[in-house]
Amino acid sequence: MRPWVDHAHGFLHIWPKMMLGQRRTTAGEASTLKYQNAESVLPARLVAEIQKYVQGTQLYIPKQNGKRLGWGERNGQRRLIKQRNQEIRQRYREGASIEELMAAYHLGYESIRKIIYQRESDG
Repeated sequence: MRPWVDHAHGFLHIWPKMMLGQRRTTAGEASTLKYQNAESVLPARLVAEIQKYVQGTQLYIPKQNGKRLGWGERNGQRRLIKQRNQEIRQRYREGASIEELMAAYHLGYESIRKIIYQRESDG
C-alpha cells in the first residue's frame, strides 16, 4: 500500500495503489477521477504560480458554480425518486392507505406522509 496525504484536510490515507486517482461515492463504489498532467493543459506561467502552493501532488479543481450537476442528476436517481413519489401520491389518491404504501415502498410513516402532502411541483 502507498500512503497518500490529503494536505487540505491534514489526513494521511493508506489506500491500495489502484485506489489512487479514484474517489468514493455515497453508495461506496469507486468512481475514477479524470487525471490530467497540469503541464499538458495549463500555460507554463500558471503551472509556476500553482507550484508556489503545491508541488508533486494531485490537486482537485472543482467545476465552476452553475456547472455542477445537482444531487442524483448524473446517475438518474433524482428522476427515479421523483417518479416514485408521483406514483405514491397517485396510489394514495386511488385509496391506498399509508400503511400499504409503507410496506410497498419500504419507507417510514413520516416519509410517506411528507411525500403525500408535498406539492406536486416540489418533487
